[in-house]
Amino acid sequence: MLLVIGSGYAADAQENQTREILRIGNGLNVPAVWRHDGAVFARVVDNQEVHFYSAEGEWLNSISLTDEPMNTSIGIFWSPDDTRTAFKVTTCPDGEDCSKHFSVWNISEDGRTTQLIFTDESGAYDASVNWKPDSQQVAFGGRIYNAATGEVIYNHLYGLATWDSSTSTYVISERNRGPGGPIVWSPDGTQYVGIDYTRISGQAYAIFLDNGMVIPLNESYIDLLTPHFHWSPDGKLLTDGYRAWDTQTGALLSGLHDGDNVIGPSMVSDVDGFWHPESNLIYTLYHSMLYMPYEEPTILYVWNPQTGEPSHIQPFYRYIRKLFWRGNELLATADDNWELTLNPETGEVTSAKPLDILITPDSLAWSPDSSKLVIASDGVPNFPLQIWDIAAMRFENQSEPLWTAHNDWFAFETEAAQYGTSGVEVRWTPDGNEIVTLATDYTLSRMFNAVERWRVEDGQSAGKIAFETTYLMPLVDPSPDLQRSARYFSMMVDNNRVEILDGTEVISVLHLYDDETSGSFIQTAWKPDGKQLAVNIFLESETTQIWDLANDQPQLIQSIAHGSYPKWSSTGRYLVMQGTIYDPTTGTLILEMGKHYRYYRPTIVWNPDDTFFAFRAENEIQIWNMTTQQIIEYIPVEDECCLPRAWSPDGSMLALTAEDGTIRIWDVAAFNE
Repeated sequence: MLLVIGSGYAADAQENQTREILRIGNGLNVPAVWRHDGAVFARVVDNQEVHFYSAEGEWLNSISLTDEPMNTSIGIFWSPDDTRTAFKVTTCPDGEDCSKHFSVWNISEDGRTTQLIFTDESGAYDASVNWKPDSQQVAFGGRIYNAATGEVIYNHLYGLATWDSSTSTYVISERNRGPGGPIVWSPDGTQYVGIDYTRISGQAYAIFLDNGMVIPLNESYIDLLTPHFHWSPDGKLLTDGYRAWDTQTGALLSGLHDGDNVIGPSMVSDVDGFWHPESNLIYTLYHSMLYMPYEEPTILYVWNPQTGEPSHIQPFYRYIRKLFWRGNELLATADDNWELTLNPETGEVTSAKPLDILITPDSLAWSPDSSKLVIASDGVPNFPLQIWDIAAMRFENQSEPLWTAHNDWFAFETEAAQYGTSGVEVRWTPDGNEIVTLATDYTLSRMFNAVERWRVEDGQSAGKIAFETTYLMPLVDPSPDLQRSARYFSMMVDNNRVEILDGTEVISVLHLYDDETSGSFIQTAWKPDGKQLAVNIFLESETTQIWDLANDQPQLIQSIAHGSYPKWSSTGRYLVMQGTIYDPTTGTLILEMGKHYRYYRPTIVWNPDDTFFAFRAENEIQIWNMTTQQIIEYIPVEDECCLPRAWSPDGSMLALTAEDGTIRIWDVAAFNE
């Protein structure tokens, strides 16, 4: 039987059989934008609303900014005096041009009252938002508004330059002038830097004065990228992170360089610069978006704008999101919600603390008795692990994990040069006393495949099942009872077979195809009882083989010409591949779930006896009855919530992860009745 999502619900489909009973984490994956006085912060929720909170986390107010959360981003910009907030809403529908919406709101001192002042839906080129230091004006894409009324005070125009071969110069015609570009005010508000004109090879910038004078910035062509401009505290210097200018003359003072290596942005890197609050030193974060093994994604340069020479260079193996000053302290925020304190002279990390009690979940699993939840994050082979006692949290108000292991900033920085960030899968042993992690990094020159056991009581290692670091290494997939393992080469060479191991001894070999040609891609999945193994093979087309391993001689019992990422249901009654459910005995297609919400690999989460499963669709989570093959409940959810991840073994709870980094526990016990 073939059913496609959207073809209709069961007649008895209903709401409210499920409810959220527990939420773990603070949702810090969605950054908080603080008011300058530190008393209130704002946060985007569900790509539709902005919520305001007190410094203690109390909800104060909310504003709805769009009815189209899909493909939408929202920027929050506080005025310097904290009395107003500007919002930029950018929506980019699939295959269509992006639209930009801008609005300014009054906000009370306690954060509980907001009032719309004006809105502008006309959009703008490079629609960055910047406030004038006195908070009376705000700029959006070349337009300067009176913040109290919304009146457009001034349109900053820049021109399209064309090459005049007769004079060998660029010429700007008035008809090619229009509003746009970033506007960044000087500290005293008497000047701003903006685009002067643009040409194919980049853009020329200039400083514009209140008296109408224009100071061109020498050497200001940027190849396709718009820089982040920052004025020095005294307003006499200007930097875009890798160059520095004299704002009185427009003269280029220097460019950042490390020996003969010139530091600057490219199509795969970005730079941003910040001034020391009391000296004219520049702190530049260089971000590489495509870095090679043993390279750092972020480098901090401390340099002198007069010479361009760095006095200190500090590499980071995690992505540094933001650099900022809190008084005389230099702070940074990094991936996985770390806050770092840096030595302001050298950029070296002096202390690091996680901002959330929850590590960023990459994989999670319930204990066999449904009382605990283990979470694994990505990182080096000793992956951060965390165990939560869900029963104690629900009924005894426990608010901390039982333990968190391997979540150390400095250890990561030490080991990250040898081992890169990678995904991880976590499992429980059947007796509930140990946890097993499977981790792989395919990066050439630092490949590894690590399968390790961890003690539940304290998070310490109980030994490695496999650890491969060789070039073109084999992958190891242990059986559910850990008595056997499947070992294979995932890709490139020698990958037309899977070896079955007892410990380190090869006890049998699965010959996947007769052709000796290598080059296929392989994935494996053990049946929950450990008696069968699904092997997905991608060569010229995708095929999934099912092997019976119950006896000494393995037998190929089924071949399905479809799918990838094979995964068994809880009892092994069904096999799921790319959101399509098959009968593994006959190879018959049972259900095809259709397009999954935003994820390349559709996620189907089964209850313990395979009578129900949860599926994330476009704007809802659907609970399906597998017997009737119909939806029996649908739960409307917003854009950032949620993805079902694990149904508890007793059938009473469903764990979901949200894009804000939280874990939501739902009561689904009604489906056991």
